[in-house]
Amino acid sequence: MKKILIISSLLFTFVNANTNQSYDSALKSFKEGNYQKAYEILDSLAYEKSNNTLVNFYLGRSAYELGNYEYASSVYERILFNEPNNAEVKIELAQTYLKMKLYEQALNEFKSVSNEDIPLNLKEVVNEKIKSLESTNKNSTLNTSLLFGIMYDSNVNSSSDSKTFDIYSPILDTNITVDNNSKEQSATIFQVAAPILHRYRVSDDFILNTTIVPLFMKYNNFKEKDLHVLSLNVSPTVYKSDYSYSLGVLYDLVYSGHEKYQSNYYLNPSYKKILSEDLLYTTSLKLGKVNYTGEKERSSNHYSFLNSLRYSSEQFGIFNFSLLLGKELRLYTERTDVSREFYSLSLQNSYNIFDDSILRTSISYKKTDYLDDDINYQSKRENKSYNYSVAFHKPISESLSLKVGGKIIDLNSNHDSYEYDKYILNTNLSYSF
Repeated sequence: MKKILIISSLLFTFVNANTNQSYDSALKSFKEGNYQKAYEILDSLAYEKSNNTLVNFYLGRSAYELGNYEYASSVYERILFNEPNNAEVKIELAQTYLKMKLYEQALNEFKSVSNEDIPLNLKEVVNEKIKSLESTNKNSTLNTSLLFGIMYDSNVNSSSDSKTFDIYSPILDTNITVDNNSKEQSATIFQVAAPILHRYRVSDDFILNTTIVPLFMKYNNFKEKDLHVLSLNVSPTVYKSDYSYSLGVLYDLVYSGHEKYQSNYYLNPSYKKILSEDLLYTTSLKLGKVNYTGEKERSSNHYSFLNSLRYSSEQFGIFNFSLLLGKELRLYTERTDVSREFYSLSLQNSYNIFDDSILRTSISYKKTDYLDDDINYQSKRENKSYNYSVAFHKPISESLSLKVGGKIIDLNSNHDSYEYDKYILNTNLSYSF
């Protein structure tokens, strides 16, 4: 009898070790993108460990990646039968329902997850899915919000801290030294914005998105800098299972110091592709015209090309890396500070802290090369700008949220009169209707 027990114990240990090895092998295959091999191993393991959450989870994920959505949904439902509050599995099930075009079931799962205690950055993604699905089920939806903010700008005129400049004198045909008479001045800025988003469903996969954003910024002691901006974006968008494309038509009307300052027009074709459950790729073009009302000689044609990649990590939050390439070409020949080429790199992160709050950080670099010789320096200007920002976002209620943040800007130039640095502090309250 004792020998039988020993043999049984050894046999159980051997089988369990083999099972663990098989699971590790399946997980390795899954991470390497060999979903078929992972599926075959996990499918056989599921018979032995039908209640093992990890085995079933990666079995469902493998089936999903192979396009076997019905089987994947049945596996996720099996997990939820034993663990009805497993938010991660609910999200996977909702995503699977979307692939199966079971939009009502997907909406119900996403709504169920939104009520769970999940990280705030994940909750934002889930709420975006809910809004998108609700707009799909309705022909017309309207979302509005109201933002009140206060900002502090340490160098509102972007004045250089250089005391003197060496510039070219055409009369003397040589460089001369002049004093810098501008001084750094700070300002407090009051801000009000009221974004309005309207979505009209033309068909199941074709939605007309319209965004209107009125913005008001009032500067204390600098009335001439007060801004009144109206931005309009009409964007017909086609949505497919894992990608979307749109053609945005943009218009900006800007008043500065209570006088008409700019009216700008753009075309903005865009393409988004879901590369995996963690990766979203976006590319877009922006083609348009920048029109200055009072200073027409500053007007230009604008061309830019954006590429961005968003990565979601359970451990480190959401990362967004972007590369922007662009050019502006002057429409008139009077000025030498209009035509330029530029590129910028930026990295942003949204990280969930304190369960219900998000810390957003970003760093960016921009290089601008002007195409014409500057009159005062007799050479082409080159600017390098470094921006660093941090913001803390906390919901106060379902509709009200608070944001507190700051930004540091450091601009370096081979023409010292254009160099400056500043910091900006801001606080705002946002209320969604």
